Amino acid sequence: RIIEKLQADGKGKFNNDKIGIQYEGYWAADLPNGEGIETWRKNNVTISYEGQFVNGVKHGVGKYTGPDFNYEGRF
Repeated sequence: RIIEKLQADGKGKFNNDKIGIQYEGYWAADLPNGEGIETWRKNNVTISYEGQFVNGVKHGVGKYTGPDFNYEGRF
């Protein structure tokens, strides 16, 4: 008997408060694909990336921000 694994596909949100990461956006084959926002929080510091993902990797145009930096451009 074959058991299929459920995979994230379409628009959705993932939270893991234990490690301080959140992703909200589009998914394909269980990986961020398309437009999305990835946010990391640790010790009252927040860093985020908003832009394009391809197979879970930042790719294309996006914006990367933190408490003392701000980059907008190609990834």
